[in-house]
Amino acid sequence: MQGIMLGLRGPFATHLITLAGGSLRPVSSKEELLAILKSEMIDFVILGDFEQIALIPDIRALPKGGDVVITALTFKEDREAQIWALNKGADFTPDFGITDNFDTARVMRYVWEGTLAALRRAELFVGSDSVPGILRYARSLVINLKRGKVYIEGKEVKLTLMEWGCLQILVHHPIGVVVPKERFYHSLYPLHGQGDKPNPTGNIIHVFICTLRQKLQHEGVPNFGKHCIKTVWGRGYIWNIPLITASPTRDKKAA
Repeated sequence: MQGIMLGLRGPFATHLITLAGGSLRPVSSKEELLAILKSEMIDFVILGDFEQIALIPDIRALPKGGDVVITALTFKEDREAQIWALNKGADFTPDFGITDNFDTARVMRYVWEGTLAALRRAELFVGSDSVPGILRYARSLVINLKRGKVYIEGKEVKLTLMEWGCLQILVHHPIGVVVPKERFYHSLYPLHGQGDKPNPTGNIIHVFICTLRQKLQHEGVPNFGKHCIKTVWGRGYIWNIPLITASPTRDKKAA
């Protein structure tokens, strides 16, 4: 679980970062925040003032922006401020006011627990079998398709968007079936071969596959990445690790 924070400073930021235990990092500008959301898999965002909260529509407009849980801190007693933030697209807006007896530690605990609750409600909190779209493979390899997360032996494997794209293509094919290079090109570069933008370098897919293999490391299995992804020279790649279970995707309308 990874989050970013913008607009909070001093003891507010310090308390939240401590409570998050390494899963929350501050950013210094809206440009940095939006760039991270475009390039990384982020689960939640905490925004700390009205200027930042106004960014929510921009966040929601990003390809993965609809899946991000957003906590908006108005620091106002006025309920209209909370309603405004919710209308912008926030998932959680803490109900608190600034007083002479304002307890920063207590309030930030409230903010953090409320954010976790919003994550659970959105079914984005990794670690529960109720989360939809989870594939469990041999050797404790877990792939969360909804959140774009990969775990081996409970440890998260950090992937780039292109590495994740390659992995997603592989796991959507049956074990042992060759996935041709063209399939990767057309999925990762939709305009490939259509003249609308430069074609990617010929071996770029192999580069992504190699870096993906390197990241799929298992302490008890030498060359685990190579075991998972086999190369069929001149043809493509094979996903080679058996699926144990797949948590079904929940139909939210029927739930």
